[in-house]
Amino acid sequence: MSKTIKEERLRWVLPIVTKEIKLVSGIAGTAFCASCLAPLFAFFGIGFGGVVFVLNYRWYFVVGVILLMLITIYLTARKINKVCVSC
Repeated sequence: MSKTIKEERLRWVLPIVTKEIKLVSGIAGTAFCASCLAPLFAFFGIGFGGVVFVLNYRWYFVVGVILLMLITIYLTARKINKVCVSC
């Protein structure tokens, strides 16, 4: 593929991926609070076992969410500063 096609693909893919990461990390960020997590999981059809699992491994989820949020902040900052042409 030519360079322009790759650049065009990246220009469309990166914002979509960034928005999906924001959505997933926002939903998973409720792992801080059990009373917030249970109704959200019930809404998505995940049972009580899923809530207990997330609460047992809460801090792993929190670290993962923080990393995802930092990635989205980084990509957004690059777009705002016009450093990234393909973002």
